[in-house]
Amino acid sequence: NITNSAKSKLDELKNNSEEKYLRIKLLDFTSCGILNFTIEPSDIKEDDEHFNIQGYDFIIAKDIYEIYTRFSMDYVPDGLYKGFIIKGYRKDWYKKGV
Repeated sequence: NITNSAKSKLDELKNNSEEKYLRIKLLDFTSCGILNFTIEPSDIKEDDEHFNIQGYDFIIAKDIYEIYTRFSMDYVPDGLYKGFIIKGYRKDWYKKGV
């Protein structure tokens, strides 16, 4: 799921970069064990998984993609939480309906 706010920022990133791909990159862990991700323009590497969602070419390291295969993406333009808010959902949780 990509919100309209995130799409606007993704378009801006694509238009201001020479790189073709948008990398979903692990940012950090929270105290609750939730992973936070970010987005940055990038070239594709041999150990990346590539997928296209809604016209955007995303890449992610295969070792992360083996665990996290679904993502939701929003962009907050200002305030305390300014930036991308990307949540990764574990593959095994999705199978269980979580």
